[in-house]
Amino acid sequence: MMPIDGDGSVDDAHTILGVEEELYFTPIGGSVDDFPPDFKEYIRDLIYYYYNFADLIRNALQKLISKDEFDEQLVQFWAATKTSEGRTLLTTQFQPFALGKTYLTPWRNVLCEYRMGMCREYNSFYADAECAEEQLGLPGRVFLNQLPESTPYVKHYTLKEYPQRDLALRCKIGSSLALPVFEHSSHTCVGVLEIVSPDELSSDCRDKSFLGHIYDKFQSLVPIMLVASGIHLRKEFGLHCFDGYDHYEMEIGDENKARTTAFQELKTVLETVCEIHNLPFAMTWVPCSACNGLLQGPHLSEAVEYCGLNMDFLDVFVEVIKCRHLGKGGVAGMVLSSPNLLYCSDIAQLSLTEYPLVPFARVCQFRGWFTLCMQSNYTANDIYVLEFFLPTSNGWGDNSKTSLSLILGTMEENFRTFKLASGQKLGDLLSVEVMDFQNGLKLHSVEKIQAKGRGVMLQPGHLDQPPMDAISNEMNVVSEAQKYILPSLDPLQSGKVTTQLDSSD
Repeated sequence: MMPIDGDGSVDDAHTILGVEEELYFTPIGGSVDDFPPDFKEYIRDLIYYYYNFADLIRNALQKLISKDEFDEQLVQFWAATKTSEGRTLLTTQFQPFALGKTYLTPWRNVLCEYRMGMCREYNSFYADAECAEEQLGLPGRVFLNQLPESTPYVKHYTLKEYPQRDLALRCKIGSSLALPVFEHSSHTCVGVLEIVSPDELSSDCRDKSFLGHIYDKFQSLVPIMLVASGIHLRKEFGLHCFDGYDHYEMEIGDENKARTTAFQELKTVLETVCEIHNLPFAMTWVPCSACNGLLQGPHLSEAVEYCGLNMDFLDVFVEVIKCRHLGKGGVAGMVLSSPNLLYCSDIAQLSLTEYPLVPFARVCQFRGWFTLCMQSNYTANDIYVLEFFLPTSNGWGDNSKTSLSLILGTMEENFRTFKLASGQKLGDLLSVEVMDFQNGLKLHSVEKIQAKGRGVMLQPGHLDQPPMDAISNEMNVVSEAQKYILPSLDPLQSGKVTTQLDSSD
Protein backbone atom coordinates (compact mmCIF):
# COMPACT_ATOMS: atom_id res chain seq x y z
CA MET A 1 0.00 0.00 0.00
CA MET A 2 0.99 3.59 -0.49
CA PRO A 3 0.49 6.57 1.82
CA ILE A 4 -2.21 9.09 0.99
CA ASP A 5 -1.42 12.77 0.77
CA GLY A 6 -1.99 14.86 3.89
CA ASP A 7 -5.24 16.37 2.58
CA GLY A 8 -6.72 12.92 2.13
CA SER A 9 -6.62 13.04 -1.65
CA VAL A 10 -4.72 10.54 -3.73
CA ASP A 11 -2.03 12.03 -5.93
CA ASP A 12 -1.77 11.31 -9.66
CA ALA A 13 0.96 8.70 -9.35
CA HIS A 14 -1.06 6.73 -6.83
CA THR A 15 -4.15 6.99 -9.00
CA ILE A 16 -2.24 5.54 -11.95
CA LEU A 17 -1.05 2.68 -9.82
CA GLY A 18 -4.43 2.00 -8.25
CA VAL A 19 -3.26 2.51 -4.67
CA GLU A 20 -6.07 3.76 -2.51
CA GLU A 21 -5.30 3.31 1.19
CA GLU A 22 -2.74 4.50 3.71
CA LEU A 23 -0.28 2.13 5.35
CA TYR A 24 -0.68 2.01 9.12
CA PHE A 25 1.50 0.38 11.80
CA THR A 26 -0.50 0.78 15.02
CA PRO A 27 0.37 -1.73 17.77
CA ILE A 28 -2.52 -3.65 19.29
CA GLY A 29 -3.68 -2.12 22.56
CA GLY A 30 -2.76 1.52 22.04
CA SER A 31 -0.95 4.10 19.94
CA VAL A 32 2.78 4.29 19.24
CA ASP A 33 3.12 7.07 21.84
CA ASP A 34 2.15 4.63 24.62
CA PHE A 35 5.44 2.74 24.21
CA PRO A 36 8.99 3.48 25.47
CA PRO A 37 11.08 5.96 23.41
CA ASP A 38 13.40 3.34 21.88
CA PHE A 39 10.47 1.23 20.77
CA LYS A 40 8.69 4.29 19.34
CA GLU A 41 11.79 5.03 17.27
CA TYR A 42 11.90 1.44 16.11
CA ILE A 43 8.24 1.50 15.02
CA ARG A 44 8.62 4.82 13.22
CA ASP A 45 11.74 3.62 11.45
CA LEU A 46 9.91 0.46 10.49
CA ILE A 47 7.17 2.62 8.97
CA TYR A 48 9.82 4.60 7.11
CA TYR A 49 11.41 1.36 5.90
CA TYR A 50 8.13 0.12 4.47
CA TYR A 51 7.23 3.47 2.97
CA ASN A 52 10.48 3.28 1.05
CA PHE A 53 9.77 -0.32 0.10
CA ALA A 54 6.35 0.66 -1.20
CA ASP A 55 7.82 3.64 -3.02
CA LEU A 56 10.31 1.37 -4.75
CA ILE A 57 7.51 -0.84 -6.02
CA ARG A 58 5.48 2.18 -7.12
CA ASN A 59 8.42 3.83 -8.88
CA ALA A 60 9.40 0.61 -10.64
CA LEU A 61 5.85 0.12 -11.90
CA GLN A 62 5.67 3.73 -13.09
CA LYS A 63 8.83 3.24 -15.13
CA LEU A 64 7.72 -0.12 -16.49
CA ILE A 65 4.27 0.99 -17.55
CA SER A 66 5.68 3.88 -19.59
CA LYS A 67 7.29 1.39 -21.98
CA ASP A 68 5.44 0.51 -25.18
CA GLU A 69 6.02 -3.19 -24.47
CA PHE A 70 3.62 -2.89 -21.54
CA ASP A 71 0.71 -1.57 -23.58
CA GLU A 72 -2.47 -3.51 -22.83
CA GLN A 73 -0.86 -5.20 -19.83
CA LEU A 74 -1.89 -5.34 -16.19
CA VAL A 75 1.00 -5.40 -13.71
CA GLN A 76 0.21 -6.19 -10.07
CA PHE A 77 2.35 -6.85 -7.02
CA TRP A 78 1.82 -9.65 -4.50
CA ALA A 79 3.34 -8.70 -1.14
CA ALA A 80 4.58 -11.34 1.30
CA THR A 81 2.98 -10.99 4.74
CA LYS A 82 2.79 -13.06 7.93
CA THR A 83 -0.45 -14.26 9.50
CA SER A 84 -1.02 -14.37 13.27
CA GLU A 85 -0.23 -18.10 13.08
CA GLY A 86 3.15 -17.31 11.54
CA ARG A 87 2.27 -18.53 8.04
CA THR A 88 3.39 -16.70 4.90
CA LEU A 89 0.56 -15.15 2.91
CA LEU A 90 0.85 -13.36 -0.43
CA THR A 91 -1.72 -10.66 -1.07
CA THR A 92 -2.40 -8.25 -3.91
CA GLN A 93 -5.24 -6.39 -2.20
CA PHE A 94 -4.30 -2.74 -1.56
CA GLN A 95 -0.93 -3.36 -3.23
CA PRO A 96 0.43 -1.32 -6.16
CA PHE A 97 -0.79 -2.21 -9.63
CA ALA A 98 -0.51 -0.54 -13.00
CA LEU A 99 -2.33 -0.59 -16.33
CA GLY A 100 -0.46 -0.02 -19.55
CA LYS A 101 -1.83 2.15 -22.34
CA THR A 102 -4.88 0.55 -23.93
CA TYR A 103 -6.03 1.71 -27.35
CA LEU A 104 -9.25 -0.29 -27.26
CA THR A 105 -11.76 0.39 -24.50
CA PRO A 106 -12.83 -3.28 -24.30
CA TRP A 107 -9.25 -4.34 -23.48
CA ARG A 108 -9.00 -1.76 -20.71
CA ASN A 109 -12.36 -2.86 -19.33
CA VAL A 110 -11.41 -6.54 -19.19
CA LEU A 111 -8.10 -5.77 -17.47
CA CYS A 112 -9.91 -3.63 -14.89
CA GLU A 113 -12.53 -6.35 -14.45
CA TYR A 114 -9.78 -8.93 -13.89
CA ARG A 115 -8.04 -6.73 -11.31
CA MET A 116 -11.29 -6.16 -9.41
CA GLY A 117 -12.17 -9.84 -9.59
CA MET A 118 -8.77 -10.79 -8.19
CA CYS A 119 -9.21 -8.37 -5.27
CA ARG A 120 -12.67 -9.77 -4.54
CA GLU A 121 -12.14 -13.51 -5.04
CA TYR A 122 -8.44 -14.38 -5.22
CA ASN A 123 -6.66 -11.65 -3.28
CA SER A 124 -4.38 -13.92 -1.24
CA PHE A 125 -2.50 -17.20 -1.51
CA TYR A 126 -0.55 -19.05 1.15
CA ALA A 127 3.11 -19.56 0.32
CA ASP A 128 4.73 -22.05 2.66
CA ALA A 129 5.53 -25.74 2.93
CA GLU A 130 2.15 -26.52 4.52
CA CYS A 131 0.25 -25.61 1.37
CA ALA A 132 -1.47 -27.95 -1.03
CA GLU A 133 -0.93 -27.10 -4.69
CA GLU A 134 -4.32 -25.41 -5.07
CA GLN A 135 -3.56 -23.17 -2.06
CA LEU A 136 -0.33 -21.95 -3.62
CA GLY A 137 -1.65 -20.81 -6.96
CA LEU A 138 0.71 -19.06 -9.36
CA PRO A 139 2.04 -16.45 -6.86
CA GLY A 140 2.73 -19.07 -4.19
CA ARG A 141 4.67 -21.34 -6.56
CA VAL A 142 6.82 -18.47 -7.79
CA PHE A 143 7.48 -17.27 -4.24
CA LEU A 144 8.42 -20.73 -2.92
CA ASN A 145 10.51 -21.78 -5.90
CA GLN A 146 11.95 -18.26 -6.28
CA LEU A 147 11.81 -18.78 -10.03
CA PRO A 148 9.72 -17.14 -12.77
CA GLU A 149 6.71 -18.89 -14.26
CA SER A 150 4.98 -17.94 -17.48
CA THR A 151 2.51 -19.22 -20.01
CA PRO A 152 1.17 -17.59 -23.17
CA TYR A 153 -1.99 -19.69 -22.80
CA VAL A 154 -3.62 -19.56 -19.35
CA LYS A 155 -6.46 -21.73 -20.67
CA HIS A 156 -4.08 -24.70 -20.56
CA TYR A 157 -3.67 -24.44 -16.79
CA THR A 158 -5.86 -26.67 -14.64
CA LEU A 159 -8.00 -25.09 -11.91
CA LYS A 160 -5.73 -26.63 -9.29
CA GLU A 161 -2.68 -25.02 -10.92
CA TYR A 162 -4.38 -21.66 -11.58
CA PRO A 163 -7.44 -21.19 -9.33
CA GLN A 164 -8.43 -17.93 -11.06
CA ARG A 165 -8.49 -19.59 -14.50
CA ASP A 166 -12.25 -19.23 -15.01
CA LEU A 167 -12.10 -15.57 -13.95
CA ALA A 168 -9.17 -15.03 -16.34
CA LEU A 169 -11.04 -16.65 -19.23
CA ARG A 170 -14.19 -14.62 -18.50
CA CYS A 171 -12.01 -11.51 -18.63
CA LYS A 172 -10.35 -12.74 -21.84
CA ILE A 173 -6.90 -12.97 -20.23
CA GLY A 174 -4.60 -14.89 -22.57
CA SER A 175 -1.07 -14.88 -21.10
CA SER A 176 0.55 -14.63 -17.70
CA LEU A 177 4.04 -14.00 -16.36
CA ALA A 178 5.07 -13.99 -12.68
CA LEU A 179 8.51 -13.05 -11.32
CA PRO A 180 9.93 -13.26 -7.79
CA VAL A 181 11.06 -9.92 -6.34
CA PHE A 182 14.00 -9.84 -3.91
CA GLU A 183 15.27 -7.29 -1.42
CA HIS A 184 18.70 -6.30 -2.67
CA SER A 185 20.91 -6.64 0.39
CA SER A 186 19.48 -9.76 2.05
CA HIS A 187 18.28 -11.48 -1.15
CA THR A 188 15.05 -12.24 0.71
CA CYS A 189 12.05 -12.80 -1.53
CA VAL A 190 9.59 -10.04 -0.62
CA GLY A 191 6.86 -10.69 -3.15
CA VAL A 192 5.85 -11.58 -6.68
CA LEU A 193 5.30 -9.37 -9.71
CA GLU A 194 2.50 -10.62 -11.98
CA ILE A 195 1.88 -9.43 -15.54
CA VAL A 196 -1.21 -10.48 -17.49
CA SER A 197 -2.39 -9.63 -20.98
CA PRO A 198 -5.40 -10.36 -23.20
CA ASP A 199 -2.92 -11.38 -25.90
CA GLU A 200 -2.22 -15.13 -25.93
CA LEU A 201 1.09 -14.64 -27.72
CA SER A 202 2.15 -11.72 -25.55
CA SER A 203 5.73 -10.48 -25.81
CA ASP A 204 6.27 -11.16 -22.10
CA CYS A 205 6.78 -14.82 -22.94
CA ARG A 206 9.05 -14.41 -25.94
CA ASP A 207 10.90 -11.10 -25.95
CA LYS A 208 14.18 -10.60 -24.12
CA SER A 209 13.87 -6.79 -24.22
CA PHE A 210 10.53 -7.00 -22.41
CA LEU A 211 12.05 -8.95 -19.53
CA GLY A 212 15.13 -6.73 -19.65
CA HIS A 213 12.98 -3.69 -18.83
CA ILE A 214 11.66 -5.46 -15.73
CA TYR A 215 15.12 -6.40 -14.48
CA ASP A 216 16.51 -2.91 -15.17
CA LYS A 217 13.72 -1.03 -13.38
CA PHE A 218 14.08 -3.13 -10.24
CA GLN A 219 17.83 -2.56 -9.86
CA SER A 220 17.83 1.00 -8.49
CA LEU A 221 18.99 1.34 -4.87
CA VAL A 222 17.77 3.90 -2.36
CA PRO A 223 19.93 4.87 0.66
CA ILE A 224 17.88 4.99 3.88
CA MET A 225 18.75 5.67 7.51
CA LEU A 226 17.48 3.27 10.16
CA VAL A 227 17.59 4.51 13.76
CA ALA A 228 16.54 1.99 16.40
CA SER A 229 17.55 1.43 20.02
CA GLY A 230 20.20 4.12 19.74
CA ILE A 231 21.89 2.46 16.74
CA HIS A 232 22.27 4.51 13.57
CA LEU A 233 22.53 2.36 10.46
CA ARG A 234 22.80 3.62 6.91
CA LYS A 235 22.09 1.00 4.29
CA GLU A 236 21.06 0.78 0.68
CA PHE A 237 17.60 -0.60 0.12
CA GLY A 238 16.45 -1.85 -3.23
CA LEU A 239 14.80 -4.63 -5.17
CA HIS A 240 15.80 -6.96 -7.94
CA CYS A 241 14.29 -9.77 -9.99
CA PHE A 242 15.83 -13.08 -10.99
CA ASP A 243 17.38 -12.67 -14.45
CA GLY A 244 17.54 -15.94 -16.38
CA TYR A 245 18.83 -14.22 -19.51
CA ASP A 246 21.78 -12.83 -17.57
CA HIS A 247 22.70 -16.34 -16.41
CA TYR A 248 22.36 -17.62 -19.96
CA GLU A 249 24.72 -14.94 -21.29
CA MET A 250 27.23 -15.63 -18.50
CA GLU A 251 27.31 -19.29 -19.50
CA ILE A 252 27.70 -18.85 -23.25
CA GLY A 253 30.27 -16.09 -22.70
CA ASP A 254 32.50 -18.54 -20.83
CA GLU A 255 34.68 -20.03 -23.58
CA ASN A 256 35.16 -23.73 -22.98
CA LYS A 257 36.51 -25.70 -25.91
CA ALA A 258 35.74 -29.06 -24.34
CA ARG A 259 32.12 -28.11 -23.74
CA THR A 260 31.85 -26.65 -27.24
CA THR A 261 33.04 -29.96 -28.69
CA ALA A 262 30.58 -31.88 -26.51
CA PHE A 263 27.74 -29.59 -27.59
CA GLN A 264 28.61 -30.13 -31.23
CA GLU A 265 28.40 -33.89 -30.78
CA LEU A 266 25.09 -33.51 -28.93
CA LYS A 267 23.74 -31.27 -31.65
CA THR A 268 24.64 -33.75 -34.39
CA VAL A 269 23.19 -36.76 -32.58
CA LEU A 270 19.98 -35.02 -31.59
CA GLU A 271 19.44 -33.89 -35.17
CA THR A 272 20.08 -37.42 -36.42
CA VAL A 273 17.69 -38.97 -33.91
CA CYS A 274 14.96 -36.44 -34.67
CA GLU A 275 15.31 -36.90 -38.42
CA ILE A 276 15.35 -40.71 -38.36
CA HIS A 277 12.52 -41.13 -35.85
CA ASN A 278 10.47 -38.06 -36.81
CA LEU A 279 10.59 -36.56 -33.32
CA PRO A 280 8.98 -33.13 -32.98
CA PHE A 281 11.35 -31.75 -30.35
CA ALA A 282 14.45 -32.54 -28.31
CA MET A 283 16.48 -30.51 -25.83
CA THR A 284 19.50 -30.83 -23.57
CA TRP A 285 20.16 -29.29 -20.16
CA VAL A 286 23.59 -28.73 -18.63
CA PRO A 287 24.84 -27.19 -15.34
CA CYS A 288 24.44 -23.45 -14.83
CA SER A 289 27.35 -22.06 -12.85
CA ALA A 290 25.42 -18.88 -12.00
CA CYS A 291 22.79 -20.61 -9.90
CA ASN A 292 21.61 -23.93 -8.61
CA GLY A 293 19.62 -24.87 -11.68
CA LEU A 294 19.52 -25.59 -15.37
CA LEU A 295 19.92 -22.98 -18.09
CA GLN A 296 19.70 -23.09 -21.87
CA GLY A 297 22.87 -24.00 -23.74
CA PRO A 298 24.33 -22.01 -26.61
CA HIS A 299 23.60 -24.36 -29.52
CA LEU A 300 20.24 -24.27 -31.28
CA SER A 301 19.73 -26.37 -34.37
CA GLU A 302 16.92 -26.93 -36.86
CA ALA A 303 16.45 -30.69 -37.08
CA VAL A 304 13.04 -31.58 -38.42
CA GLU A 305 9.89 -29.72 -39.27
CA TYR A 306 7.08 -30.28 -36.86
CA CYS A 307 4.18 -31.95 -38.66
CA GLY A 308 0.53 -31.45 -37.82
CA LEU A 309 0.82 -28.54 -35.37
CA ASN A 310 0.97 -24.78 -35.65
CA MET A 311 4.69 -24.01 -35.45
CA ASP A 312 3.96 -20.81 -33.50
CA PHE A 313 3.31 -22.96 -30.44
CA LEU A 314 6.71 -24.58 -30.57
CA ASP A 315 8.44 -21.31 -31.39
CA VAL A 316 6.96 -19.73 -28.25
CA PHE A 317 8.07 -22.75 -26.21
CA VAL A 318 11.62 -22.31 -27.46
CA GLU A 319 11.65 -18.57 -26.70
CA VAL A 320 10.32 -19.05 -23.19
CA ILE A 321 12.94 -21.60 -22.20
CA LYS A 322 15.74 -19.19 -23.02
CA CYS A 323 14.99 -17.23 -19.86
CA ARG A 324 13.41 -19.96 -17.76
CA HIS A 325 14.97 -22.15 -15.12
CA LEU A 326 13.32 -25.36 -13.99
CA GLY A 327 13.86 -26.84 -10.53
CA LYS A 328 15.47 -30.24 -10.15
CA GLY A 329 12.73 -31.54 -7.90
CA GLY A 330 10.57 -32.77 -10.77
CA VAL A 331 10.83 -35.58 -13.27
CA ALA A 332 13.47 -33.87 -15.42
CA GLY A 333 15.75 -33.80 -12.38
CA MET A 334 15.03 -37.38 -11.30
CA VAL A 335 17.40 -38.74 -13.94
CA LEU A 336 20.32 -37.12 -12.12
CA SER A 337 20.28 -40.27 -9.99
CA SER A 338 20.16 -43.92 -11.04
CA PRO A 339 18.87 -45.40 -13.30
CA ASN A 340 19.45 -42.20 -15.34
CA LEU A 341 16.62 -43.03 -17.77
CA LEU A 342 12.97 -42.10 -17.34
CA TYR A 343 10.04 -42.60 -19.70
CA CYS A 344 6.56 -41.05 -19.35
CA SER A 345 3.69 -42.16 -21.57
CA ASP A 346 1.81 -38.84 -21.25
CA ILE A 347 3.72 -35.83 -19.97
CA ALA A 348 0.61 -33.66 -20.31
CA GLN A 349 -0.85 -35.44 -17.26
CA LEU A 350 2.02 -34.44 -14.97
CA SER A 351 1.62 -31.60 -12.49
CA LEU A 352 3.47 -28.29 -12.55
CA THR A 353 5.53 -29.49 -9.61
CA GLU A 354 6.63 -32.54 -11.55
CA TYR A 355 7.21 -30.71 -14.85
CA PRO A 356 6.96 -26.88 -14.71
CA LEU A 357 6.77 -26.59 -18.50
CA VAL A 358 3.70 -28.82 -18.70
CA PRO A 359 1.38 -26.02 -19.97
CA PHE A 360 3.58 -25.75 -23.05
CA ALA A 361 3.58 -29.52 -23.50
CA ARG A 362 -0.22 -29.38 -23.46
CA VAL A 363 -0.30 -26.56 -26.00
CA CYS A 364 2.04 -28.47 -28.33
CA GLN A 365 0.03 -31.67 -27.75
CA PHE A 366 3.12 -33.55 -26.62
CA ARG A 367 2.42 -36.92 -25.03
CA GLY A 368 5.23 -39.47 -24.94
CA TRP A 369 8.47 -38.18 -23.38
CA PHE A 370 11.71 -39.57 -22.09
CA THR A 371 14.82 -38.16 -20.52
CA LEU A 372 18.28 -39.48 -19.72
CA CYS A 373 21.35 -38.14 -17.93
CA MET A 374 24.70 -38.44 -19.71
CA GLN A 375 28.35 -37.46 -19.45
CA SER A 376 30.99 -36.86 -22.10
CA ASN A 377 34.65 -37.85 -22.11
CA TYR A 378 35.34 -34.28 -23.22
CA THR A 379 34.00 -32.65 -20.06
CA ALA A 380 34.69 -35.18 -17.28
CA ASN A 381 32.01 -34.89 -14.59
CA ASP A 382 29.73 -32.38 -16.36
CA ILE A 383 26.24 -33.77 -16.76
CA TYR A 384 23.83 -33.38 -19.68
CA VAL A 385 20.11 -34.03 -19.27
CA LEU A 386 18.56 -34.92 -22.62
CA GLU A 387 14.81 -34.71 -23.21
CA PHE A 388 12.92 -36.16 -26.19
CA PHE A 389 9.28 -35.51 -27.04
CA LEU A 390 7.69 -38.29 -29.05
CA PRO A 391 5.26 -38.02 -31.98
CA THR A 392 1.57 -37.91 -31.16
CA SER A 393 0.43 -40.20 -34.01
CA ASN A 394 -1.49 -43.36 -33.18
CA GLY A 395 1.44 -45.46 -34.36
CA TRP A 396 3.26 -44.53 -31.15
CA GLY A 397 0.55 -45.83 -28.82
CA ASP A 398 1.19 -49.42 -27.76
CA ASN A 399 4.53 -49.40 -29.57
CA SER A 400 5.98 -46.46 -27.65
CA LYS A 401 8.45 -48.59 -25.69
CA THR A 402 9.61 -50.33 -28.85
CA SER A 403 10.07 -46.90 -30.41
CA LEU A 404 12.12 -45.83 -27.39
CA SER A 405 14.28 -48.89 -27.94
CA LEU A 406 14.91 -47.88 -31.55
CA ILE A 407 15.79 -44.33 -30.51
CA LEU A 408 18.29 -45.57 -27.93
CA GLY A 409 19.78 -47.82 -30.59
CA THR A 410 20.26 -44.85 -32.92
CA MET A 411 21.88 -42.87 -30.13
CA GLU A 412 24.21 -45.75 -29.30
CA GLU A 413 25.32 -45.94 -32.93
CA ASN A 414 26.02 -42.21 -33.24
CA PHE A 415 27.42 -41.08 -29.88
CA ARG A 416 31.21 -41.32 -29.69
CA THR A 417 32.14 -39.81 -26.31
CA PHE A 418 28.87 -39.93 -24.34
CA LYS A 419 27.69 -42.52 -21.85
CA LEU A 420 25.11 -42.55 -19.06
CA ALA A 421 26.08 -40.64 -15.92
CA SER A 422 26.00 -43.99 -14.10
CA GLY A 423 28.96 -45.07 -16.24
CA GLN A 424 26.94 -47.49 -18.37
CA LYS A 425 27.15 -47.39 -22.13
CA LEU A 426 24.01 -47.14 -24.22
CA GLY A 427 24.74 -50.61 -25.59
CA ASP A 428 24.64 -52.19 -22.12
CA LEU A 429 21.61 -53.81 -20.52
CA LEU A 430 19.86 -50.73 -19.15
CA SER A 431 17.04 -50.01 -16.73
CA VAL A 432 14.46 -47.37 -17.61
CA GLU A 433 11.91 -46.14 -15.10
CA VAL A 434 8.47 -46.00 -16.70
CA MET A 435 5.57 -43.74 -15.71
CA ASP A 436 2.27 -44.84 -17.22
CA PHE A 437 -1.34 -43.79 -16.72
CA GLN A 438 -4.40 -46.01 -16.44
CA ASN A 439 -7.86 -44.78 -15.43
CA GLY A 440 -6.36 -41.58 -14.05
CA LEU A 441 -3.80 -43.41 -11.92
CA LYS A 442 -0.06 -43.00 -12.32
CA LEU A 443 1.77 -46.33 -12.41
CA HIS A 444 5.50 -46.95 -12.00
CA SER A 445 7.60 -49.84 -13.20
CA VAL A 446 11.08 -50.58 -14.49
CA GLU A 447 11.85 -52.06 -17.90
CA LYS A 448 15.15 -53.67 -18.84
CA ILE A 449 16.43 -52.61 -22.23
CA GLN A 450 19.22 -54.18 -24.28
CA ALA A 451 20.32 -52.21 -27.32
CA LYS A 452 20.89 -54.18 -30.53
CA GLY A 453 21.95 -52.11 -33.50
CA ARG A 454 19.11 -49.67 -34.17
CA GLY A 455 16.68 -51.70 -32.09
CA VAL A 456 16.53 -52.99 -28.56
CA MET A 457 14.69 -55.78 -26.85
CA LEU A 458 12.56 -54.97 -23.82
CA GLN A 459 12.76 -57.33 -20.89
CA PRO A 460 9.85 -56.42 -18.57
CA GLY A 461 10.56 -56.22 -14.89
CA HIS A 462 8.77 -54.87 -11.85
CA LEU A 463 9.77 -52.09 -9.53
CA ASP A 464 9.47 -53.14 -5.89
CA GLN A 465 8.66 -49.65 -4.66
CA PRO A 466 7.39 -46.59 -6.55
CA PRO A 467 10.28 -44.12 -6.12
CA MET A 468 8.49 -41.47 -8.14
CA ASP A 469 5.66 -41.06 -5.61
CA ALA A 470 7.52 -38.37 -3.76
CA ILE A 471 7.83 -36.26 -6.89
CA SER A 472 4.26 -35.03 -6.89
CA ASN A 473 4.80 -33.30 -3.56
CA GLU A 474 8.42 -32.27 -4.01
CA MET A 475 9.16 -28.58 -4.41
CA ASN A 476 12.22 -26.41 -4.08
CA VAL A 477 11.10 -24.49 -0.98
CA VAL A 478 13.23 -21.55 0.13
CA SER A 479 12.46 -19.71 3.35
CA GLU A 480 12.28 -15.94 3.47
CA ALA A 481 15.47 -15.71 5.52
CA GLN A 482 17.43 -18.05 3.30
CA LYS A 483 20.19 -16.81 1.06
CA TYR A 484 19.56 -16.19 -2.63
CA ILE A 485 19.70 -19.79 -3.89
CA LEU A 486 17.73 -20.33 -7.05
CA PRO A 487 17.14 -23.87 -8.28
CA SER A 488 16.40 -23.99 -12.03
CA LEU A 489 16.22 -25.64 -15.44
CA ASP A 490 16.12 -24.54 -19.07
CA PRO A 491 16.01 -26.31 -22.43
CA LEU A 492 17.55 -26.19 -25.87
CA GLN A 493 15.93 -26.64 -29.18
CA SER A 494 16.70 -28.03 -32.52
CA GLY A 495 14.22 -27.33 -35.08
CA LYS A 496 13.32 -28.73 -32.96
CA VAL A 497 16.43 -29.70 -31.14
CA THR A 498 17.54 -27.63 -28.19
CA THR A 499 20.45 -27.48 -25.74
CA GLN A 500 20.43 -26.19 -22.13
CA LEU A 501 22.48 -25.52 -19.03
CA ASP A 502 21.98 -26.76 -15.40
CA SER A 503 23.77 -26.55 -12.09
CA SER A 504 24.31 -29.32 -9.59
CA ASP A 505 23.70 -29.09 -5.87
